[in-house]
Amino acid sequence: MRASSKFHEEHLKREALNVLTIVASPECQRHLAMVARGEIQKNETQAGLGPFNLFKDLQTTLLDCLESYEVGANMKYNVLLPEAIIFSLMKIHNYSWEEAKTNFIEYSAIVEPCLESQE
Repeated sequence: MRASSKFHEEHLKREALNVLTIVASPECQRHLAMVARGEIQKNETQAGLGPFNLFKDLQTTLLDCLESYEVGANMKYNVLLPEAIIFSLMKIHNYSWEEAKTNFIEYSAIVEPCLESQE
């Protein structure tokens, strides 16, 4: 692995750990509960798992944060999961929702070439 790739991977891991901290927070969990109940309307965002695609151990922790929501798989994985990551990016970087969504989609785009180079 090249040094720049290693730097990006380390940066993405730090970002993923920061996101996990926010996702597990009571504030994020309240927000996700409101989305799950339909009190806040959100559309599907199909952009993968962002930085979590690289880190299987962190994926498990992230998905565990969504276990308590009794909703269908589509709602859980295409609405709540991306919303949790987007919400976290808003808090970490002081982004608007749209900026955080764009950042999340960009993370997913960065991760795809990293995954291909590992194969």
